[in-house]
Amino acid sequence: MVKLIYGKKNTGKSAYYENLISNRNENKLYFATLWKDAETHQTILRHQKRRGSDWILLESVGNYSKDVEKLGEMIQFTSLPLSIMVDGLVNWCMFCSSQQMNYLTTPELMAKNFSIALNGWSDVTWYLLDNTREDFSNVPAMLKMWDTFNMLLMNIITDITVLPWNNNG
Repeated sequence: MVKLIYGKKNTGKSAYYENLISNRNENKLYFATLWKDAETHQTILRHQKRRGSDWILLESVGNYSKDVEKLGEMIQFTSLPLSIMVDGLVNWCMFCSSQQMNYLTTPELMAKNFSIALNGWSDVTWYLLDNTREDFSNVPAMLKMWDTFNMLLMNIITDITVLPWNNNG
């Protein structure tokens, strides 16, 4: 099952998801895609504090292949049911492709491969959180990535939620 949760930057997408599954009797994995810098530090701390200790944390290493491999390992060795939150899918793929800079890791290819992987891990409920299309409108490469992901995921999405802007991120 793949569910998309969209909202503008700082609309509370992570908090919405965390509240949605907080009382479920299942394992919860947070795939942290934000790279750590001065701008994201406070957001990361706020998210960590809110989640609590019953969450499994997997942090991106900025390498698409290694990240997906590690996700696969975590799924294999974590008892089901399992819900996984991927926060910032477009940013993660753009960051990974900029770090690796080769034809094997173009954003479009990563989007295609990740959508195939999502479909293959059928015992997992995926919550993909991302900004709205308009948030990427001033960065053509990110807008193309957003469009690519959404086109590829349309066949496997089971639910879409769009959050109103409320500045609670």
